[in-house]
Amino acid sequence: KRFIKDTLFFDAKGVAAIKGKKNIPSGVYLIAFPSMRYSSFDVILNETNFNITTDTLNFIKNATVKNSVENQEMFEDMKYMLPLGQENDSLQKLIIVIDDKESPAFKALASKIDDISKKIVVHRKAMAKKYPQTYYTKLLKIMLDIEVPTPPRNKDGSLVDTFYNYHFIKQHYYDDVDFADSGIIRSPVFQHKFLKYFDSYTHPHYDSIIVAIDSMLNIVRGKNAEMFQYCL
Repeated sequence: KRFIKDTLFFDAKGVAAIKGKKNIPSGVYLIAFPSMRYSSFDVILNETNFNITTDTLNFIKNATVKNSVENQEMFEDMKYMLPLGQENDSLQKLIIVIDDKESPAFKALASKIDDISKKIVVHRKAMAKKYPQTYYTKLLKIMLDIEVPTPPRNKDGSLVDTFYNYHFIKQHYYDDVDFADSGIIRSPVFQHKFLKYFDSYTHPHYDSIIVAIDSMLNIVRGKNAEMFQYCL
């Protein structure tokens, strides 16, 4: 669920401020407008004394950020993603009605969709390199798929492990997750990755589930009390 943290009141000039002596726990928060059917945009709270200006016609496209590297990175990423997301949605609507998966039309659309995915990966890797120490980069790394190296082969060319990709991903699934930062709990990406491990990489039998849970908690244990509680 999404919970209400606070209420902002705008003055006649469209300005609202939130101030306090104690920092709000870091994370991704929504600024939602009840008068606009709860239309909203994301804001990262991990810094103090920053300013975001935007226009209700398009929150993301019209956003200007001052004194916040975190939000600058996030809005930069979202502005890049917006047209790609719209293009991808259009292509998905076209490809879903094609029954023949071997037809030239299907293959052409699939190729375009794949190109969009590759552009996103290249862009987000560049973002992570540009902003190596930020909270938002931690989220980008969670969103990126794990890169699996070329599997080892025997002298006859056969695979040493026919399930190499599966085993590699399972072994390195949490390599890019910073469990010392409980702020990633308050984001739209960590829960999905967390649950996917048990849905896709854990055999649905109690013996396997127990092993997976123990392994998971051993990774988190001692890193951050809030994160440990959440995962448990």
